[in-house]
Amino acid sequence: MSTSFTYLKQLIELVEREGDEHSRRKLWSLISRYAQEQVGELPEKETGRLLAEVHELNMEQYIKVQAERFYESFPLPLPNKEQLIKDFIEMEHSRRRDDFEGFSLAVYQQIENIVNEVYQCFNIKKRFIEKKDYEVFEAKSRNSTVINNKKPVLIYQTVFKPPFKNYITNQSLNEYEKEQHSINKCKDFLEKGKLDFLDKARMVIYFIYFNQHLRNFDKWNELNQILYSVHISRNKVHRNIKAEEVSKPEEKKEHHKYANFLLFQGFLTDFRTGILNWINKEASQNDI
Repeated sequence: MSTSFTYLKQLIELVEREGDEHSRRKLWSLISRYAQEQVGELPEKETGRLLAEVHELNMEQYIKVQAERFYESFPLPLPNKEQLIKDFIEMEHSRRRDDFEGFSLAVYQQIENIVNEVYQCFNIKKRFIEKKDYEVFEAKSRNSTVINNKKPVLIYQTVFKPPFKNYITNQSLNEYEKEQHSINKCKDFLEKGKLDFLDKARMVIYFIYFNQHLRNFDKWNELNQILYSVHISRNKVHRNIKAEEVSKPEEKKEHHKYANFLLFQGFLTDFRTGILNWINKEASQNDI
């Protein structure tokens, strides 16, 4: 059966703009009449296939509208805004296909594009250089978080967060090793311009999302843990690591992939909203 869906797609686009239930019922009525005019009476099997194709067209349009609305109020002059929309659409399609790897990659690519644009547009490097040795908050603060030697946490230590273990020995880092890790990464950034994506993202999260005011590390740690999980999931796609090849802790995460669908998309929404709020606030104060 060869049926043109051009007119049908126009109907769907019209109803998506209307958005009310009454219009949707009218759409299905028009679809039924249109199908009968084009192909006559259909057997039950063909009717089901036709309706499935119609539903898919409707869903395609809905996802496109959803993606455009997600980024339409983003005031950044994003040259890659179209790519952000494409990645959002791919994210939704992957979720519907139960493709967690493709979903994670699409989420990561959106976060990466936003981080890169914000880092560049708002000169995050300059902000970091000027304030890298500032305390994250006063050591005597009620919610102060301090390392074991009772020194207050500094911004560069927060951004260049050390790993839990040494990648070579697989042993937990002691406090001296953690401090040296932060110092060395900060030095590489200042002298050589080396900056990993996670470190760049932490700069954006600290200076923009939190607006340099960290009350305590609970929310900070939560966001960075999710960001790290998205990053790990993305790396699995690039390295073509299958679920059955990962370590047992990762197998547990795979077992909870449906929770991670919500977790990762929730992070993306929260991240975008936090940055958008900061940009709007800056615009109102400084007319950027």
